[in-house]
Amino acid sequence: MKRYIPRSLYILLVTGLVLTTAAWAQDKPPARVVVAPVGEQTISQSASMEGIVHFERVADLSAEVSGRIDEHHLQEGRLVETGQPLVTINTDFVRKDIEITKKEREQVEAEIKKLESNLQRLTELLKTNAASRSAYDDARYSHQALERKREKLSAQISRLRLQADKAVVRAPFNGIVLERFTELGEWTGPGTPVARVASVDDVVVKVAVSENLLRYLVTGEKITLTIPALREELTGTIHGLTPVADLRSRSVSIKIQISHRPQMVQNMSAKVEIPIGEKMVLRTIRRDAVIKLKGKDFVYTIEEDKAKILPVNIVSRMGELVAVDNPYITVGMPIIVDGNDRLKPGQPVQVVDN
Repeated sequence: MKRYIPRSLYILLVTGLVLTTAAWAQDKPPARVVVAPVGEQTISQSASMEGIVHFERVADLSAEVSGRIDEHHLQEGRLVETGQPLVTINTDFVRKDIEITKKEREQVEAEIKKLESNLQRLTELLKTNAASRSAYDDARYSHQALERKREKLSAQISRLRLQADKAVVRAPFNGIVLERFTELGEWTGPGTPVARVASVDDVVVKVAVSENLLRYLVTGEKITLTIPALREELTGTIHGLTPVADLRSRSVSIKIQISHRPQMVQNMSAKVEIPIGEKMVLRTIRRDAVIKLKGKDFVYTIEEDKAKILPVNIVSRMGELVAVDNPYITVGMPIIVDGNDRLKPGQPVQVVDN
């Protein structure tokens, strides 16, 4: 036999459940959040443009002497320091020539010593007319000739030592090896590149911009950019431009100097925030305050101890800050920068840090 719950009892049970749920929701503690006030700066509106990483200073290195490569310290992608040995040429023949020349100079020096003693003896004898002037002159001229020969041999030894020193190809600056052209045991010489090295102190991002935007770009001004492949945001400095415009696109390539980063390579893509207008007073908020909802940008503020969501129009990005032009975003307004990823509109909040 089926039993039915009276309608009045059923309504009472449902009402109690709803009231209990509502009471539980009211008892739930407010979300703990961190806020930061809206600021204000005079900045330009910007647009994100594509650029490429470019090593501005590149050198093809070659040996100054000919010979077989005995040591090879080249590896593509390896960082090198100024003066660091990269390639060593065999110097066996040069070292042997130095040894032979030094022995020849020693022999000449021994002859000079012998002649100096003889010349001193002839000088004393000449005072008493016991020696002829011609004998004395012959000894003196022979001594002078040997002195010149010693100087010549010393110069040869210096040149051979310099040649031995030049057998080492060194890094001309702090850089990175882009490419190597030779292997261990190969023969090389002047004019034959052994490697291509780029300076890590002269790295730029090149961006093609319309010639109409050049008036907004000032040398030395800071620019925010991102290297997507490295997932890293950098601040660069406008370094200059290539003084040739493209005839078809009427674009000019500008250079933004940046610091080198590990795994940064030539022609790596970059996203650059380029000024596209005159400077104006804009409100600034922390970048971590912005959340994405269905492709749109929003921020949370606090109104009557509850989270209030507001859409924002970002017109410029500057490192940790973004600039917006919405009139309802006012200077000093509290914007939630931490804890905003879990909030819902109208949810009670508690500020734990400002």
